[in-house]
Amino acid sequence: YDFSGMRNFTEFSRIAYELGMYSLVRLGPYVCGEWENGGLPWWLLTRNITMMRSSDNEFEKAVDEWYSILLPLIKPLMRHNGGPILMLQVENEYGSYKACDTSV
Repeated sequence: YDFSGMRNFTEFSRIAYELGMYSLVRLGPYVCGEWENGGLPWWLLTRNITMMRSSDNEFEKAVDEWYSILLPLIKPLMRHNGGPILMLQVENEYGSYKACDTSV
C-alpha cells in the first residue's frame, strides 16, 4: 500500500484542518467518485472472488486486509480524538448496482 505523495490522505486531512476544513473519508471498499473500478484495485480480479461488493469470503478477506492497514491511520485523526476527520463513508450507492449482494 502506497500512501506517499499525492496518496498521503492523512497529511491532506491535516492541511485541510489547518485551513479550517474538516474531512470526510471514503474508506471503501467501493468509493465510486468516478474512479476507475470504483476505487477497487484491479489486482482483486486475480483473486478467487466470485462477486465484488458482496459477502463473498475472498472479497471480505481483501476488505479486512485493507481495513487492517487503513483504520489505524484514520483512528487518531477522527474528530472525537481531536483530529480533522468528521465522518467515514463505508460504501457508495450500495444496492443500486445490480451485482450488490442483496442479502447484506
